[in-house]
Amino acid sequence: MANPSPPSDNQQGSFIHFFTPFTLFTLIIAGSTALVYAFLIPLQIPLLKLIFIFIVLYGVTLLVHYLLLRAAAYNPRLFIRYYSATTFVKLLVYFIFVLISTFSDRSNAAVFILTFFILYLAFTFFEVAYLMKQLKK
Repeated sequence: MANPSPPSDNQQGSFIHFFTPFTLFTLIIAGSTALVYAFLIPLQIPLLKLIFIFIVLYGVTLLVHYLLLRAAAYNPRLFIRYYSATTFVKLLVYFIFVLISTFSDRSNAAVFILTFFILYLAFTFFEVAYLMKQLKK
């Protein structure tokens, strides 16, 4: 089995085309979440934990997208397999993150889990919509 080649200019361009709108999306969602917690819902999650949720979701999504681009360039016929595997690993990482976070602060567990789930859905929607748009090209 051959080693994957380094990312081509096209892959790097595709990653940058994802990185920019995804970063903007993350900043908008983070700002909206901060406003909701500041004015509509009394903040029950420590601010540091809320920031950490965004860091985890943002970092994992960027890493997975980069790996999927490399995998698709390496062997496009196996893209579905790569996508399924990365989704499984991503869910496992998120599950462990939620377990550790809720056990470290059980008093706010329900709010934390609900917040994480809503943000997870938003990030997943963005990622899938972007991938669908790219796959149609």
